[in-house]
Amino acid sequence: MDAERSASNALKLAKARYDVGYSGNLDLLDAQRTAAAAQLDVVRNRQAQLAASVDLFRALGGGWQAPQQAASAR
Repeated sequence: MDAERSASNALKLAKARYDVGYSGNLDLLDAQRTAAAAQLDVVRNRQAQLAASVDLFRALGGGWQAPQQAASAR
């Protein structure tokens, strides 16, 4: 989360510098790439957390049945 926030702030600064002509387009593109990578990392971490929660629920028994088991139980 902190990396995403830092990358977002860096992007805002890079855009402001680009808008006033102090830095070139490459600096802005690099900041955009870094911000996008940080956002992707946050999404990947959240996905991994949710997958681990599901795995834990399954490991503890959580009432989950495989599709073939559910069909044969009817």
